[in-house]
Amino acid sequence: MGTPGLNGSVALSSIAFMVLLQGPRGYARGRDVLRLGQKRRDAMQEALELGRGVIHPWHLDHFGHMNVRHYAPFFDDAVYHIWARMGLGYAMMQEVHGLHMVTAEARTSFVKELTAGDLVVITGAVARIGTKSCTLGFSMRHAESGAEHARYEVVEVMFDPATRRAAPMPSAIRARLAQWVQA
Repeated sequence: MGTPGLNGSVALSSIAFMVLLQGPRGYARGRDVLRLGQKRRDAMQEALELGRGVIHPWHLDHFGHMNVRHYAPFFDDAVYHIWARMGLGYAMMQEVHGLHMVTAEARTSFVKELTAGDLVVITGAVARIGTKSCTLGFSMRHAESGAEHARYEVVEVMFDPATRRAAPMPSAIRARLAQWVQA
């Protein structure tokens, strides 16, 4: 893999999917999730493509490259998309578990400048899973050359909106996240 910040490993082989009844709105749970997970295991080891964009002249600063403030929207959108791509959309987590994720910490590393007209692709993967949080790693690459321009690491915390506090991550969510850990 070779991307700093994405080399965390998790030994979660003992976590089994909970066999649950069909959830509200027909969300796949339990055995359905396990079956999907088995079929898609190889694809899940790759970083997920989460968005594409164009660097416009209004993204540039007085140095002629993309200003740091404009990286955040690209990466923030990718954070929303990664949950849906992993089958853990916010609406589902809220409805099934009464919980959802919130960002507790974010760090951007700038690797190579971008200029107007550059096309970018944002990818992401799970880097680490904790008891109440997980770390997600993202990369912004040039769509044509593949050169990495920025990295983003975010700590997402399981949040209980009723108590307004961090909460333990349900085992079904931990198991799903474990499928997406970048090896």
